[in-house]
Amino acid sequence: MNSPDIVVVGGGPIGLWTAILTKINTDKQNTDKQILVVEKYHEYKRADIRLKISPDSFAGIPDNSQLNELVAKWKSKKVLPIKEMEEELVKLANTLGIQILKGKEIDPKKLQEEYPSAKVFVGADGARSIMRSEFFDDKFRFNISLQRLVQVQYITKIPFTGDESSIKKVIDAYKKLKFAGYLIEQSISPIQNDIEYSKVSLRIFIDQKTYTKMKGATFAAPYYFDTHLHELPKKIQRVLIKWWGMHNHLMPISDRDLDKDKKTNKITVIPLATYASKEFVKVRKTDENDPGTVIANVGDSAQAHPYFRAINNGLKTATKLAKCIADAFQSEDKKPTQSIEQFASNFKSYSRYATFRAYVEGVRAIIRNIFINISKTWIEISGGLPWETIKVSDPKKIYKKGINVWRELTDEQPPEYKSPKPLHALKNVSRRRLK
Repeated sequence: MNSPDIVVVGGGPIGLWTAILTKINTDKQNTDKQILVVEKYHEYKRADIRLKISPDSFAGIPDNSQLNELVAKWKSKKVLPIKEMEEELVKLANTLGIQILKGKEIDPKKLQEEYPSAKVFVGADGARSIMRSEFFDDKFRFNISLQRLVQVQYITKIPFTGDESSIKKVIDAYKKLKFAGYLIEQSISPIQNDIEYSKVSLRIFIDQKTYTKMKGATFAAPYYFDTHLHELPKKIQRVLIKWWGMHNHLMPISDRDLDKDKKTNKITVIPLATYASKEFVKVRKTDENDPGTVIANVGDSAQAHPYFRAINNGLKTATKLAKCIADAFQSEDKKPTQSIEQFASNFKSYSRYATFRAYVEGVRAIIRNIFINISKTWIEISGGLPWETIKVSDPKKIYKKGINVWRELTDEQPPEYKSPKPLHALKNVSRRRLK
């Protein structure tokens, strides 16, 4: 496509959603605008993520039979793999005539030069957005660090029988968390087209020091069991051994024992923060002779909130942005001589709505974070109480079971068992967790 009217930078779910809704809205208004989506990766890097999407995230979408059918399908599911979501959005985008260009790196400084026909550029390129950096100077209304996680994913030879995504649904959760010494969420999910195996995901809440030691384990370059288990901090190694000893029916299967093309047992670290860009829309002019363009950010490029709220908030704000883009082009058709400032005035309602959503979700994230910090502190303290009665029996035996799992996964020497710290050794637990 040599002359798109709208260019969306970022071909993840929110970028595709924005493009699709914009196309449907403009077609309904008979403005017939061409849309291009540019994505730097050939394949989505976070394909293992499973999303919890609230039905109200689809409020206000335009009426379209194909879109309605897709949304109805998503609403019927408790969780939705992000890979499945993206594949279905790509298929719908192609049906609507939206061009998707994958594997192309974008230089924001040359966007206007490369696509001179485009009047609207949408930044949907994620948390490390180059669009936000270039056009909005990476300025934030707020950017609050909340938690840090170690995410451990592995395959187990147990057929999927139901999602155990809540800590409350883990059998004997409290005593297992106390024995591990960490707040841990475990979820079990099916593997597509494979009824024999299931995928287990552990989300271990860690401190800043542990996160710093492991920050190289990213989604793009994760740690793998067979090569990196011994590089984990010793206390995380012990947590995994304890957990596997308590859940030996969910024993990880070594990658070398799986008939797979790609490694599936991996470890990443995830920083959780709630943030919002200072601005969401701006007019850009290079000089007095430049008619100007509108730059708008959406999704994680504009704002993000943890605990499964980023995708839901992103869908809502993208729906609003798509409507504003269509309205702007409709106003231009009615008044072709209008200035870029008049054209951009149609985006004011998106800016107001995005600001409102940012503060609503930001407050929600902070409140949730307070309860998580309370839980983390209580688990750490209660494990050292001398009079505790809710506890695992024969912890050394459990640890030995976990070591057997460890030895199946790696040839490296496992760490020795350590008894939990007594209460008096935990007196310096930081009060900052509760802030």
